[in-house]
Amino acid sequence: MSSSRAPSHRAAAGLAVLGVTTVVSYAAQRLWAAASPVGSMDASIVASVHIPYYWRCATALFHGLVLGGLAGWGLKAPEAARLLRAGPWWIVGLVVPSAVAMLVVP
Repeated sequence: MSSSRAPSHRAAAGLAVLGVTTVVSYAAQRLWAAASPVGSMDASIVASVHIPYYWRCATALFHGLVLGGLAGWGLKAPEAARLLRAGPWWIVGLVVPSAVAMLVVP
């Protein structure tokens, strides 16, 4: 492999990790919120429908940026290429169950 392709492998691995981490983080937060007992009646009245959604989106994006950045900058080119070769399997193995979980949760 040429050294000019190394940064593109690292960037692609970072972006793949960012995308998968964001999806899995949001699904996990949504499942946690659905499984958690509802707080007091005052809290449910004060809480808006959209505010928890925005917090979950922001937290999931933060998780994705941190792990994607660590993968993009921390992996060496051969490791990034290996991650990308296995990518279709771990992407399907993590994103599809997250999507199914999001369809099941009200």
